[in-house]
Amino acid sequence: MLMGDVVLQLLAVRLGATTSTSLPSQTRLLFLRLEAKYPRYRIPLRCCLYSLYGLAEIAIIGTDLAELLGSAIALKLYVLGYLLSWDQLPFGDHGMD
Repeated sequence: MLMGDVVLQLLAVRLGATTSTSLPSQTRLLFLRLEAKYPRYRIPLRCCLYSLYGLAEIAIIGTDLAELLGSAIALKLYVLGYLLSWDQLPFGDHGMD
């Protein structure tokens, strides 16, 4: 899941640097253009627009949450002085029973 978060953030940064808009804003603009081109499909396009907009916002929140939790865990390990050995990392056994 972490690699998916990184890829999503990388693509969102590239989109923002290129168009100076966010992923939800770009999705909204795309569907408004489609709605103007195909007025007959206005209601299905609106349903699709709002669902994709909501999913994009949830994805942004999820990537920010992953960064926040990763930073909090790293700071806790750094401040409290827990040193992990290489055999404990894959299994998550930190010896704190």
